[in-house]
Amino acid sequence: MGRFYIRLMAFIFLFSLLGPIAQAAETMKIGVILPLTGSTAVIGQEEKRGIDMAIEKINAAGGALKKKVELIIEDNRGDPTVIVSAAEKLITRDKVVALTGGYSSVESLAFLAAMKKYEPVSVWQGGGAVKMDQMYGKERWFFMLHPRSPDYQRNIADFLNGIQPRPNRIAIAYEDTSYGVDHSKVAKGYLTELGFELVTFEPFKSGSLDFSALLTKIKGARPDIFYWIGYAGDSILITKQAKELGFAPKMLLDTVGVGFPEYADSLKKDAEYICGIEVWGPYAKFPASVQYPQFYPKTEDWVAEYKKRYNREPDYWSPISYVALITLTNSINKAGSTEKEKLIAALEATDTMTPMGHMKFFKNQFGAIHQSFHDMIIFQWQKGAKVPLWPKQTAGGKLGYPLPAWDKR
Repeated sequence: MGRFYIRLMAFIFLFSLLGPIAQAAETMKIGVILPLTGSTAVIGQEEKRGIDMAIEKINAAGGALKKKVELIIEDNRGDPTVIVSAAEKLITRDKVVALTGGYSSVESLAFLAAMKKYEPVSVWQGGGAVKMDQMYGKERWFFMLHPRSPDYQRNIADFLNGIQPRPNRIAIAYEDTSYGVDHSKVAKGYLTELGFELVTFEPFKSGSLDFSALLTKIKGARPDIFYWIGYAGDSILITKQAKELGFAPKMLLDTVGVGFPEYADSLKKDAEYICGIEVWGPYAKFPASVQYPQFYPKTEDWVAEYKKRYNREPDYWSPISYVALITLTNSINKAGSTEKEKLIAALEATDTMTPMGHMKFFKNQFGAIHQSFHDMIIFQWQKGAKVPLWPKQTAGGKLGYPLPAWDKR
C-alpha cells in the first residue's frame, strides 16, 4: 500500500509538471509589439483593434497548424529602447515563432538593429524611412507592409503640381526624428524638381507644447502651401495654433497626422479643408480575396464589421495590422511548418487581394527585397468626412481651394 501510494503521488506530481507543457504545446505563440501607451498610443490602439479582429478570425478558422494562436503583446511605449527589450523578451523568454507590429521609423530601426543577431521572421507594418531599406532591406527574415517615404512624397508632389492655378511657394516643417527627416528630404527633392519654391524648411520636436514661434516664422514667409510632416498629436496642436495666429495660406497639408478620426473629432469645423495623405481609407473599394474570402472580404464588408465592432471608422493602421497577422498565419499554414526557410518561402509566395488592396511582396528601388503596399490616397476633410482627391481615378469630390479664412468656415 505504501509503495502504491508513493507511485501514485509521483505520477500526480509528474502530471502536474507536464500539464502546463502539454497545454503550451497546443498553442502557437506570436509576438506583437505596439506603442499602446505614450505619445503615439493613438496609433498603437488603432493597430491593436485590427490585431484583435484578426486573431478572433484566425482561431475561429482553426488557428495555425491546427493550434490556437496565442498573441503575446508587448507595449513599447513609443520608445526605441523599450522596443529592443520587448523584442528580446519575446524571442528569448516567450519563444515566439514570429513577430509582427511596429509603428514609427525610429522604433523600427532600433528593432532591426537589435534583431540582426536573432533573425526572427517578422511581418512588420510600421516605418516608412528609406534608411530601413538601405540598412536592413536585404534581410530575408524581414517583411514590411508599409509604403516608403518616396511613395508618399511622389504622390504629394504630383498632386500639388496638378492644382490649377498651380501654387508656387511651399513652406515645409518636419518632426526631427528619422520619420520626419527622411520624408522631408525626399519631399524637397520631388518638389524642387517640379519647380516649386521652398520658402522654409524647418524641423520641430514631436510632442512640443507650443508651435507658435515656428508658425509665426512660416506665416512671415508667405507660403501658398504650408506642408508639415508630423504625428497625430502634433497635427492637432499645429492646426489650433495656426488658427490662433490667423495663419490661413491657400492650403494646409500634412502626412499621417490629420488622417485619424481623433483629428476631426477634436477640431470639429477647424478640420475642414485640411488635406492629408494616407495608405488607405474606409472609402476604398477592393474586391474580396479569391484564396482567402473568410479572412479578406471586400473592403466595404470589412469596414462594416469594424464599425459594428468598435463604433468608429478605421484608420489605415487597423487594416494594415489585421493584414499583417493574417498574412503571417496564412503563410505558416501554407508552409506546413514554422521552420524559418519554409515560412520565408511561403511569405514570398503571398499574392492575394485584401481589404487594403493587392498584397504581394516585391523588391523596391531602395534595396528592400520584401516590400508590399505602395499605393497612396490624398484626401481633404469636407463636412466632417474624408473626400479622396488623388489619384484622379479614385477622386470622390473636388478640392476646396484656396483655403477659406478661419472665420469663414
